[in-house]
Amino acid sequence: MPKKDVLKRASSKHGLGPQPLPESCPCGSQQLYSECCQLLHQGAKQAETAVQLMRARYSAHVVGAIDYIVNTTLPVQQAYLKTDDIADWASRAQWTGLIVINQSQGQQQDDQGWVEFIASYNDNAEPKQHQENSYFKRFEQRWYFVYPIEGLLTEGRKASRNDPCPCGSGGKYKKCCGK
Repeated sequence: MPKKDVLKRASSKHGLGPQPLPESCPCGSQQLYSECCQLLHQGAKQAETAVQLMRARYSAHVVGAIDYIVNTTLPVQQAYLKTDDIADWASRAQWTGLIVINQSQGQQQDDQGWVEFIASYNDNAEPKQHQENSYFKRFEQRWYFVYPIEGLLTEGRKASRNDPCPCGSGGKYKKCCGK
């Protein structure tokens, strides 16, 4: 049974406050939000593929479901996230669309995958686009977004060659994401 507080929405301290829930799903599936990403945001369903998780994370930005964005980031990285910054961006932006450009792996049988996408939005009435090739990893039967290493560690500290890799692989940074 999903927790009632799973869908924590951006509060008014982050700008515009909670946005009204959309009827059609912002992810572009052509389904109702209540039958698509809202099920994932509320914990009633898990993403089955990397693309589905990426689409649900985009929708979470649109509706201000900040907890979902945090909870679907690789667990070892969650403490490093700047949730106030995420909430501020999510509430400030007027999200206008999502285009999936490419996908590599990330299917139900895979343990990792990459999804390249463009998220379009307006910031202070100025049209902008965020293009990214995101890495996703399946851990304990759940898909997670792996936050890019740059900018993840607090206080400007960068991972050194012999540090454990912040992606959570269990390997050293130099033999993993530091290659």
